[in-house]
Amino acid sequence: MIMTSAYVNGHFLTLDSETPVASAVAIRDGRFTAVGDDAAVLAHAGPDAEVVDLGGATVIPGFNDSHCHIEFAGQAGLVVDLAGVGTVAEALAAIRDFAAGQPAGEWVTGSGWHPPSQLVEARYLTRAELDEAAPRNPVFLPTVGHVAMTNSAGLERAGIDENTPEPSGGTIERDSAGRATGVLYEHAIDLVTAVKPGWTTEELEQQFAAGLAQANSFGITSVLQPYLHSRGIRALQRLWLDGRLTARVGVLWAPDPSVSLGEWRRTVEATGVSSWFGDEWLKLAGIKLISDGGMTLRTALMRDAYPGDGHDHGMATMSAEHLADLVVAAHERDWRLGVHCVGDQAVDRVLDAFEAADRVRPIAGRRFALIHGSLGRREQFERARARCAAGAAAGVSASSTWWGSVHLSKTTRPPTTVRTTSKSLMRSASTPR
Repeated sequence: MIMTSAYVNGHFLTLDSETPVASAVAIRDGRFTAVGDDAAVLAHAGPDAEVVDLGGATVIPGFNDSHCHIEFAGQAGLVVDLAGVGTVAEALAAIRDFAAGQPAGEWVTGSGWHPPSQLVEARYLTRAELDEAAPRNPVFLPTVGHVAMTNSAGLERAGIDENTPEPSGGTIERDSAGRATGVLYEHAIDLVTAVKPGWTTEELEQQFAAGLAQANSFGITSVLQPYLHSRGIRALQRLWLDGRLTARVGVLWAPDPSVSLGEWRRTVEATGVSSWFGDEWLKLAGIKLISDGGMTLRTALMRDAYPGDGHDHGMATMSAEHLADLVVAAHERDWRLGVHCVGDQAVDRVLDAFEAADRVRPIAGRRFALIHGSLGRREQFERARARCAAGAAAGVSASSTWWGSVHLSKTTRPPTTVRTTSKSLMRSASTPR
């Protein structure tokens, strides 16, 4: 039998303009059935209800994290924790200690971190340093999603040497002799991840469960997971089937964008579903594409060249034409699109793609998203509003914007840095009239 619970003597902030504050609520089977004062809620709940006295405590709605790679929060003990290191020596010591406990030949993987801004030396680690720290193991150190480091064993397994061509949409950093340094940018990272065993579905289940529990501890009750392949989605589905999801999860699916247009069409259609398939606990929120890199990495695709190199405009992960083709094909099959675009030239390309989709069928109300849009310009957000795209939909907060602008000042010109702090521009221009 499902019992009604009544929570009384509280201070509920409802965010409802008609009843902004209440002292009590009734809940049955996970649903609010009454909100009001103690007497009214108790009368509604009935004599058999479980009554919980909150002792005047304040209760607020759960928080939503609109851009959260939640599994990373559940990887403690499985990866080298580099979040707190401040020098190259500290980073290498952490890697050395972790590798010492791993079987020879097993991959050593790092947590997310940002060496150029995090380390006193403001640089990435080299293959030689990683060879010394983990002489028996291949090493893979991702950063914030656009740069990774590996050692000689990792490069060898990936087949990267002096003769390896640059992958489309990526860069293998090389020294003056043409030898790979171990630093890989954008799609060059895929050369390593293609040969490195990924997490199993069971391991991902554990990571998601632990990550969601940590999110819950901060009052987060719903998240948008902004980039998942099929194995991650399967892990979340298992948690959902077992009743172990402790937050509502929307997922942006990330099919391989490097395939031909024909293969892309077959992939997005073969699922038999599209955006918003699922229920209130787990649903497909759309497809995720990535058009450029990061603003603190000099890989965001910019209209203006970066200081010190009049020809360096950042990095595009695919051509503008291919991006538009992918967006239109997915839209034709009822998929909502969220596209990572940090630099202003990348925002141009994404808006072009959205407008191409709009010409096929209106995108108004479909909640297409410019993900980040960190270095976008006012006219671009006005353009987004005109097409009813959700401009700068994720990843922009007071702290991250300030942090980005501090480190961006080292790599871009002052007017660009100022744009990262203009959140009011994003809010006002990205809201449909």
